[in-house]
Amino acid sequence: MGIFAYLMKVVQNENLLRTVLDALPVGVWITDRRGKIVRCNSAARRIWEGNGSIGVERFLKAEEALEEEIEIECDDGRRKTVLCSVIPIRDTDISGAVVISQDITRPLQKERECTLLATAIDQIAEGIILTNTEWIIQYVNPGFERMCGYVREELIGSHPRILKSGRHDKAFYKAMWRTVKDGEVWRGQLTSRKKDGTFYEVEAAISPVRDHRGRVIHFAIIERDITRQVQFERQLQQAQRLEELGNLAGGIAHDFNNILMAIQGFAQLAMTRAPEGSRVKDYLEDVLKAGERAKDLVTQILAFSRRAVQQRKPVQVRHILDEALRFLRVSLPSAIEICQAVHLSPKAGEGMILADPTLIQQVIMNLATNAAHAIGDRGGLLQVGLADVDLNGDAASLNPGLKPGPYLKLTVADNGSGIDPAVIDHIFEPYFTTKKAGEGTGLGLAVAHGIVKSHGGTITVESKPGKGTIFQVHLPLLPRSSVDSIDRPADIGQTIVVDGLTSS
Repeated sequence: MGIFAYLMKVVQNENLLRTVLDALPVGVWITDRRGKIVRCNSAARRIWEGNGSIGVERFLKAEEALEEEIEIECDDGRRKTVLCSVIPIRDTDISGAVVISQDITRPLQKERECTLLATAIDQIAEGIILTNTEWIIQYVNPGFERMCGYVREELIGSHPRILKSGRHDKAFYKAMWRTVKDGEVWRGQLTSRKKDGTFYEVEAAISPVRDHRGRVIHFAIIERDITRQVQFERQLQQAQRLEELGNLAGGIAHDFNNILMAIQGFAQLAMTRAPEGSRVKDYLEDVLKAGERAKDLVTQILAFSRRAVQQRKPVQVRHILDEALRFLRVSLPSAIEICQAVHLSPKAGEGMILADPTLIQQVIMNLATNAAHAIGDRGGLLQVGLADVDLNGDAASLNPGLKPGPYLKLTVADNGSGIDPAVIDHIFEPYFTTKKAGEGTGLGLAVAHGIVKSHGGTITVESKPGKGTIFQVHLPLLPRSSVDSIDRPADIGQTIVVDGLTSS
């Protein structure tokens, strides 16, 4: 081969090498044994131009290839991260090195953002669910696990229908899925069922997730538990509705009472002129008896409306409860077991409140009778309890009208038929009843509600059909300073045992 042909071949190989190196997306340096750059491609110049050398001399003594991330500052003040791999070139000895460098600033930033996002998602209180386009769950965060009671392993691979409460009809779900499949975001309120069967309310947003081509590849569901908020709103609405009904009932009762007094007065005058043993006198006696029953009805309506005149004094509800339960044990079927538990602390004034004892007894009797009716002849357990509690801001907020502080809590629970969720918001309304004709007037719970409200307390209910009902009454306790100045029975502060349960 002639010298010209050889030189041409060398030049062609040199051009080919330069073309190949410049086509690489990563920066490549080739150095001699002293670390001096003998060849550099265009990617390396873009990465390192104006940023000096990485000092490969320290790598030349290495026996193996090394890799390291290096932080450099650009001329414009920006910082970037470069991943460098240094590979020694060996002959009989190390004759140089190949340095491969890659700007990993953006990938590293994305990785850090993804890590930060994953950490945030794992720690937020809201529940997050990711499904495929067939609505099969592929990811849930810990917040959702806490919300629904299921663990991740139970949810992955399942359909969200396992949380279905049955409180929404098919049309509701069809409209929801149609909105999301059309590429829009659905927002609304849902009632879901936890693993233990209890219901909870969520505010949800369901969004389609698209790839770079715009195709929907996932659905993202974000849920916020608003159960306490919904309960508070319902109780507040119920309290407002009952307030309005009470005002109406109170006004009608007063007008009716005036008319009733006239009827009874004229009937009594007529009685003085009616011959003894006559039918007229019998009729008038029936009129007066009916008037007395109507008078009792007016008293109950006024109690509901909180307009009744009440004689209040410091009382210990424990003694009222004992008396009421003695009567109930005699009057209720033997198949109903009554269990009483009293937990009152001397430090909290031992359950003393400012109240009309007759009305408090009426509350206990009404709630217990209502519970006994729910249990029925089949028998069951009626539990009545007293305890002193100190409600903080969060606990008080769940009972509209209560302020934080010490309260006496009366609990009446049964394992009877329970209350249908469709009517539970109406049970304290006057004349509302689920009982058959002749079994009740529908005023018992309404009167109990009115009495409790008039004493500055609240009454709430929780129920599950087929599993029973729990009524809870909170009444403000008298301050301990007021209790100490009252003449108290000798047994106050002693330990008592009722139905095998010890209380103080």
